[in-house]
Amino acid sequence: PFKVYQKFCESLLLKSGEYLVPISPTLKSSHYPVAFPIDDEDDDKIVGGYTCQKHSVPYQVSLNTGYHFCGGSIINSQWIVSAAHCYRSQLQVRLGEHSLTKDDGSEQYINSIKVISHPEYSSRTLDNDIMLIKLSKAASLNSRISAVRLPSSCPSTGAKCLVSGWGNTLSSGTHFPDLLQCLSIPVLSQSQCNKAYPGKITNNMFCAGYMEGGKDSCQVIFFLFPILYCIFQMMFKVHHMYTLQ
Repeated sequence: PFKVYQKFCESLLLKSGEYLVPISPTLKSSHYPVAFPIDDEDDDKIVGGYTCQKHSVPYQVSLNTGYHFCGGSIINSQWIVSAAHCYRSQLQVRLGEHSLTKDDGSEQYINSIKVISHPEYSSRTLDNDIMLIKLSKAASLNSRISAVRLPSSCPSTGAKCLVSGWGNTLSSGTHFPDLLQCLSIPVLSQSQCNKAYPGKITNNMFCAGYMEGGKDSCQVIFFLFPILYCIFQMMFKVHHMYTLQ
């Protein structure tokens, strides 16, 4: 009835500590954090949502290898954050997308130069399901393509979160939308999360959605997951993000 997400609010993204992502100072005051759904078997639905206002989610990107297979979020002009289960050694990042099939002139298509999964990502438990993508060139940021404002704390129970993506909109059956979909869902308590998924929830995870079902971001296919942004609550700290330069 609800979805489990990765959270990185109190832990390092990459623990090697060798390199620091170049974050713009203007991004440190943040309102829209990021998290990713983690269940491959239940990983591609945005049910009960609505078509996002065009370019109202400017940090949303589409990851492509000849077709859309995952989403991601812009950190700054040259870095994207996504889920480690979406790993490809090479991919194209499509920024400024609203329709997956029709361009409106605002899109930028940039290939990756590095794709780096969390070194402790587990495909079995899906813990640490997060990765960074470095673009081969800097994106041109504007009102339709801009960085997500990164977090300073974890979300509280009940905080409303915005989910966006191109996932299946049907709980039974299949309909993958061409236009970006949005959905607002609440963060659930860790006790609710642990009760629903006993023995499967780590300190890097939290649940969001509705206990009674209905509007939800639970997904079916891993490669079209939505991205979660919690207004006024943050998932991971900018100064704790480490990767290759």
